[in-house]
Amino acid sequence: MSPRGSANARAAAAYGAAALVLVLTRHSPDFAFLGARAQLFGWLGYVAVVTAGIPAAVMRLGFRQTLAASGLTWGLARRDAGLIALGLLGVVAAAALLSRHPEVRAYYPRDAFVKSEPWRWLPLTLAFASYGLAWELLFRGHLLLGVVPRFGRAAVLLQAVPFAVAHIDKPALEAWLSIPAGLLFGLVAFRTRSVLPGFLLHFTLSTSVNLFCAYGRV
Repeated sequence: MSPRGSANARAAAAYGAAALVLVLTRHSPDFAFLGARAQLFGWLGYVAVVTAGIPAAVMRLGFRQTLAASGLTWGLARRDAGLIALGLLGVVAAAALLSRHPEVRAYYPRDAFVKSEPWRWLPLTLAFASYGLAWELLFRGHLLLGVVPRFGRAAVLLQAVPFAVAHIDKPALEAWLSIPAGLLFGLVAFRTRSVLPGFLLHFTLSTSVNLFCAYGRV
Protein backbone atom coordinates (compact mmCIF):
# COMPACT_ATOMS: atom_id res chain seq x y z
CA MET A 1 0.00 0.00 0.00
CA SER A 2 1.29 3.47 -0.85
CA PRO A 3 2.02 5.96 1.97
CA ARG A 4 -1.05 7.97 0.96
CA GLY A 5 -3.22 4.87 0.86
CA SER A 6 -1.92 3.82 4.28
CA ALA A 7 -2.66 7.28 5.71
CA ASN A 8 -6.18 7.13 4.26
CA ALA A 9 -6.78 3.71 5.78
CA ARG A 10 -5.52 4.77 9.22
CA ALA A 11 -7.70 7.89 9.15
CA ALA A 12 -10.78 5.88 8.14
CA ALA A 13 -10.11 3.34 10.90
CA ALA A 14 -9.63 6.09 13.51
CA TYR A 15 -12.90 7.80 12.57
CA GLY A 16 -14.75 4.49 12.47
CA ALA A 17 -13.45 3.51 15.90
CA ALA A 18 -14.38 6.94 17.28
CA ALA A 19 -17.92 6.64 15.89
CA LEU A 20 -18.30 3.26 17.59
CA VAL A 21 -17.01 4.71 20.87
CA LEU A 22 -19.50 7.58 20.73
CA VAL A 23 -22.38 5.17 20.13
CA LEU A 24 -21.32 2.80 22.92
CA THR A 25 -20.80 5.59 25.44
CA ARG A 26 -24.01 7.41 24.45
CA HIS A 27 -25.98 4.19 25.07
CA SER A 28 -23.93 2.93 28.00
CA PRO A 29 -25.36 0.95 30.92
CA ASP A 30 -26.44 3.14 33.85
CA PHE A 31 -24.71 0.87 36.41
CA ALA A 32 -27.58 1.33 38.86
CA PHE A 33 -27.00 -2.25 40.01
CA LEU A 34 -23.80 -1.04 41.73
CA GLY A 35 -25.79 1.17 44.07
CA ALA A 36 -26.03 4.94 44.23
CA ARG A 37 -22.59 5.45 45.79
CA ALA A 38 -20.69 3.41 43.18
CA GLN A 39 -22.82 4.10 40.10
CA LEU A 40 -20.74 7.02 38.83
CA PHE A 41 -17.49 5.10 39.28
CA GLY A 42 -18.85 2.19 37.27
CA TRP A 43 -19.85 4.52 34.45
CA LEU A 44 -16.51 6.36 34.44
CA GLY A 45 -14.64 3.05 34.32
CA TYR A 46 -16.77 1.77 31.46
CA VAL A 47 -16.32 4.93 29.40
CA ALA A 48 -12.56 5.02 30.06
CA VAL A 49 -12.07 1.40 28.97
CA VAL A 50 -14.25 1.71 25.86
CA THR A 51 -12.84 5.10 24.83
CA ALA A 52 -9.20 4.11 25.26
CA GLY A 53 -9.43 0.44 24.37
CA ILE A 54 -11.34 0.29 21.08
CA PRO A 55 -9.30 2.82 19.05
CA ALA A 56 -6.03 1.53 20.55
CA ALA A 57 -6.90 -2.04 19.59
CA VAL A 58 -7.89 -1.01 16.04
CA MET A 59 -4.69 0.98 15.51
CA ARG A 60 -2.45 -1.65 17.09
CA LEU A 61 -3.96 -4.77 15.50
CA GLY A 62 -4.78 -3.21 12.16
CA PHE A 63 -1.78 -0.96 11.61
CA ARG A 64 0.79 -1.88 14.28
CA GLN A 65 0.59 1.70 15.50
CA THR A 66 1.74 2.30 19.07
CA LEU A 67 0.08 4.65 21.54
CA ALA A 68 3.15 6.87 21.27
CA ALA A 69 2.22 7.47 17.62
CA SER A 70 -1.15 8.74 18.85
CA GLY A 71 0.43 11.18 21.28
CA LEU A 72 0.79 9.17 24.49
CA THR A 73 4.27 10.57 25.01
CA TRP A 74 5.60 13.59 26.83
CA GLY A 75 5.92 16.26 24.16
CA LEU A 76 6.37 19.35 26.31
CA ALA A 77 9.46 21.21 25.20
CA ARG A 78 11.02 23.80 27.45
CA ARG A 79 9.76 26.53 25.13
CA ASP A 80 6.16 25.44 25.82
CA ALA A 81 6.37 25.15 29.62
CA GLY A 82 5.51 28.79 30.26
CA LEU A 83 2.54 28.67 27.90
CA ILE A 84 1.17 25.55 29.57
CA ALA A 85 1.61 27.14 33.01
CA LEU A 86 -0.34 30.20 31.86
CA GLY A 87 -2.94 27.87 30.38
CA LEU A 88 -3.38 26.12 33.72
CA LEU A 89 -3.99 29.46 35.43
CA GLY A 90 -6.40 30.38 32.67
CA VAL A 91 -8.50 27.23 32.98
CA VAL A 92 -8.75 27.64 36.76
CA ALA A 93 -10.02 31.20 36.22
CA ALA A 94 -12.45 29.91 33.57
CA ALA A 95 -13.67 27.23 35.99
CA ALA A 96 -14.34 29.88 38.64
CA LEU A 97 -16.50 31.82 36.17
CA LEU A 98 -18.29 28.73 34.86
CA SER A 99 -19.14 27.60 38.39
CA ARG A 100 -21.20 30.77 38.92
CA HIS A 101 -23.67 29.76 36.21
CA PRO A 102 -26.82 28.19 37.75
CA GLU A 103 -27.07 25.38 35.19
CA VAL A 104 -23.45 24.41 35.72
CA ARG A 105 -23.81 24.48 39.53
CA ALA A 106 -26.86 22.23 39.24
CA TYR A 107 -24.88 19.68 37.21
CA TYR A 108 -21.61 19.64 39.19
CA PRO A 109 -20.10 18.09 41.20
CA ARG A 110 -21.09 14.89 39.46
CA ASP A 111 -20.87 12.82 42.66
CA ALA A 112 -23.96 13.61 44.72
CA PHE A 113 -22.31 12.33 47.92
CA VAL A 114 -18.93 14.05 47.77
CA LYS A 115 -19.90 17.10 49.84
CA SER A 116 -21.14 15.01 52.76
CA GLU A 117 -18.37 12.41 52.36
CA PRO A 118 -15.21 14.42 51.51
CA TRP A 119 -13.02 11.28 51.43
CA ARG A 120 -14.65 10.48 48.09
CA TRP A 121 -12.75 13.34 46.41
CA LEU A 122 -9.62 11.19 46.04
CA PRO A 123 -11.20 8.20 44.23
CA LEU A 124 -13.46 10.56 42.28
CA THR A 125 -10.48 12.61 41.06
CA LEU A 126 -8.54 9.49 40.10
CA ALA A 127 -11.56 8.11 38.23
CA PHE A 128 -12.02 11.37 36.34
CA ALA A 129 -8.30 11.41 35.54
CA SER A 130 -8.56 7.99 33.86
CA TYR A 131 -11.72 9.08 32.04
CA GLY A 132 -10.12 12.35 30.95
CA LEU A 133 -6.94 10.73 29.69
CA ALA A 134 -9.00 8.28 27.63
CA TRP A 135 -10.91 11.20 26.09
CA GLU A 136 -7.72 13.06 25.21
CA LEU A 137 -6.20 9.95 23.68
CA LEU A 138 -9.29 9.53 21.50
CA PHE A 139 -9.82 13.11 20.33
CA ARG A 140 -6.36 14.67 20.41
CA GLY A 141 -4.53 11.38 19.92
CA HIS A 142 -6.20 9.07 17.41
CA LEU A 143 -8.43 11.72 15.78
CA LEU A 144 -5.75 14.40 15.55
CA LEU A 145 -2.16 13.21 15.80
CA GLY A 146 -3.08 9.85 14.29
CA VAL A 147 -4.47 11.46 11.13
CA VAL A 148 -1.99 14.33 10.71
CA PRO A 149 -0.18 12.35 7.97
CA ARG A 150 -3.42 12.51 5.97
CA PHE A 151 -4.97 15.86 6.88
CA GLY A 152 -2.18 17.98 8.35
CA ARG A 153 -3.26 21.02 10.39
CA ALA A 154 -6.90 20.49 9.31
CA ALA A 155 -6.98 17.58 11.78
CA VAL A 156 -7.25 20.18 14.56
CA LEU A 157 -10.60 21.30 13.18
CA LEU A 158 -11.80 17.80 12.30
CA GLN A 159 -11.37 16.44 15.84
CA ALA A 160 -13.18 19.43 17.36
CA VAL A 161 -16.46 18.40 15.71
CA PRO A 162 -16.94 14.99 17.41
CA PHE A 163 -15.53 16.49 20.62
CA ALA A 164 -18.36 19.06 20.62
CA VAL A 165 -20.88 16.32 19.80
CA ALA A 166 -19.69 14.37 22.84
CA HIS A 167 -20.66 17.36 25.03
CA ILE A 168 -24.21 17.62 23.71
CA ASP A 169 -25.79 16.30 26.92
CA LYS A 170 -23.81 18.66 29.17
CA PRO A 171 -25.13 22.05 30.38
CA ALA A 172 -25.76 24.31 27.39
CA LEU A 173 -22.99 26.77 28.28
CA GLU A 174 -20.45 23.96 28.59
CA ALA A 175 -21.65 22.40 25.33
CA TRP A 176 -21.11 25.66 23.41
CA LEU A 177 -17.75 26.32 25.05
CA SER A 178 -16.57 22.82 24.09
CA ILE A 179 -16.15 24.11 20.52
CA PRO A 180 -13.39 26.67 21.24
CA ALA A 181 -12.02 24.40 23.98
CA GLY A 182 -11.68 21.51 21.52
CA LEU A 183 -9.82 23.78 19.10
CA LEU A 184 -7.53 25.03 21.88
CA PHE A 185 -6.68 21.55 23.14
CA GLY A 186 -6.19 20.47 19.54
CA LEU A 187 -3.71 23.27 18.84
CA VAL A 188 -1.79 22.34 22.00
CA ALA A 189 -1.58 18.70 20.88
CA PHE A 190 -0.59 19.69 17.34
CA ARG A 191 2.19 21.93 18.65
CA THR A 192 3.57 19.50 21.24
CA ARG A 193 2.75 16.24 19.40
CA SER A 194 1.46 14.90 22.70
CA VAL A 195 -1.95 14.48 24.37
CA LEU A 196 -0.51 14.98 27.86
CA PRO A 197 -0.31 18.82 28.01
CA GLY A 198 -3.92 19.04 26.81
CA PHE A 199 -4.88 16.38 29.34
CA LEU A 200 -3.38 18.49 32.14
CA LEU A 201 -5.38 21.52 30.98
CA HIS A 202 -8.64 19.58 30.53
CA PHE A 203 -8.29 17.68 33.80
CA THR A 204 -7.46 20.86 35.73
CA LEU A 205 -10.52 22.53 34.23
CA SER A 206 -12.93 19.71 35.10
CA THR A 207 -11.51 19.21 38.61
CA SER A 208 -11.65 22.93 39.31
CA VAL A 209 -15.27 23.14 38.14
CA ASN A 210 -16.20 20.27 40.49
CA LEU A 211 -14.48 21.97 43.43
CA PHE A 212 -15.81 25.46 42.75
CA CYS A 213 -19.36 24.16 42.33
CA ALA A 214 -19.08 22.17 45.56
CA TYR A 215 -17.54 24.84 47.79
CA GLY A 216 -17.47 28.16 45.95
CA ARG A 217 -19.88 30.97 46.73
CA VAL A 218 -22.01 32.62 44.07
